[in-house]
Amino acid sequence: MRNKSPAFQWYPDKALTDTRRLSWTAKGIYRELLDVIWMQFQKNCTIPDDDTFIASELGCDMDLWLSAKKEIMNEYRPLFKKTPQGLLSKGLKKESEKQKEWREKSRAGGVKSANARKQRAKDTKGGGKGGSSVVDDCLQPNGNSLSLSPSPSSTPKDNKDNIRECDFKTALPHWNMLAEKNGLAKIEKLTEKRKKKYRSRCREVGESSFWRTVETELPKLGDFARGGGNTSWKLDFDFLVNSDNNFTKFAEGKYRKETRRRVESNI
Repeated sequence: MRNKSPAFQWYPDKALTDTRRLSWTAKGIYRELLDVIWMQFQKNCTIPDDDTFIASELGCDMDLWLSAKKEIMNEYRPLFKKTPQGLLSKGLKKESEKQKEWREKSRAGGVKSANARKQRAKDTKGGGKGGSSVVDDCLQPNGNSLSLSPSPSSTPKDNKDNIRECDFKTALPHWNMLAEKNGLAKIEKLTEKRKKKYRSRCREVGESSFWRTVETELPKLGDFARGGGNTSWKLDFDFLVNSDNNFTKFAEGKYRKETRRRVESNI
């Protein structure tokens, strides 16, 4: 592939959000599979959905790949999109298109700069007074001509607080997967009100930290938070995102079974 880039930008926050539910084995296989796709299928970022081929490329046995694939392609939150051509990495595809766009801008800037130098040379040779006022613009991020991809700092954020937007597309299936595992209510739609509340919590603690806390605390919930109390109340998504106070108490373990026992024993 012409102009194939040897590297892509890695976003730890996004990666942690996407892979925290995976086993260590599945995480390693997923990470290596991204490298295989980038180096061999960078144009469309899609690898053939052929288990024999993928296991061979990864250098692992078939059983190990199939076991990891079940986690990676979880029905609630698959990390690859199935297409007629195979398994598509949307993240790598976006990165590939971003780098292609930057190369084209850089090439256009180089042509513009070269033309400006030629014009200045003609002016000087012809005895013209004063050169061109055009300033060389190679369009390299942060002035670094060796950069392979745009620097994050060169792309201003749209939101005024300069905080990465929440991943709304994955929030709903992620919650529903955890809710089903822990006997809690699922949500049908991420309404604008829910998005606003969810964004507020993510800005306070970070999206990765939010989901790490949820995954850690939900299995430890006491019966009183699962509908077993006098009021049949169940902790749900709306409760967690509604206020900083709710989420803080949840993160501190106030809704654990053993916490309720300690409180009752002190009454």
